[in-house]
Amino acid sequence: MRPPSFAFALVMAASWLACGSDVQTTGTGGASEGGSSSSSATGGAGASGGSSQRGAGATGGAGGQGGGAVCQAALGDYGDCDLALGWAFDGQDCVAMSGCDCAMDCSAFEQDLQSCIGACPDYCDSTAFLGEGIGGDGWGEGAFCDELYTCVKSDVVPNLELVLGTSLSCETGVICPVGEERCLLESSVTVSPSLYSGLCATTLVEDLGAWYCLVLGN
Repeated sequence: MRPPSFAFALVMAASWLACGSDVQTTGTGGASEGGSSSSSATGGAGASGGSSQRGAGATGGAGGQGGGAVCQAALGDYGDCDLALGWAFDGQDCVAMSGCDCAMDCSAFEQDLQSCIGACPDYCDSTAFLGEGIGGDGWGEGAFCDELYTCVKSDVVPNLELVLGTSLSCETGVICPVGEERCLLESSVTVSPSLYSGLCATTLVEDLGAWYCLVLGN
């Protein structure tokens, strides 16, 4: 009877070794899968980095142009619904936005245009300040303009007047492109700090275009 018992023992030992080999293989496979999961997490960090970079770009634009406090930009995907979310800085202008909800950007939304602009007190897009006649582009405080005007569509005028707190004298068919009005703000004016601040605020108005400082010379 001993030989059969010995053979049985050998069979059992071989089976145990085979099971042990399978367990080891499975364990290795599990480690490999864990490695893949770690790689996926790294990819997620990369995506997060991209989002951060995007936000930094928008913020840098506001900070770079204004040289002061930055605006919180609303750059998310808010869905295809028609719910009015409010006014928010989109990286360039203060615009009315709609969607399904404000997601993670609710603090970036304001109830009206003035509040949105007020949340960006130091923003200024100086590329919107162009020279005409012998005047140069990029003018600022202290500049003298024989005329200070803009060319805009008629539906933009109320927003500009709201921000500036004054009326514009507008006419069609003069200098400006078809469909736009030439709106005069001031004549024979030296740009004061308060006027410059108001003009900077208007660079947040959608579809502004530019402010022109016409200098005729002596």
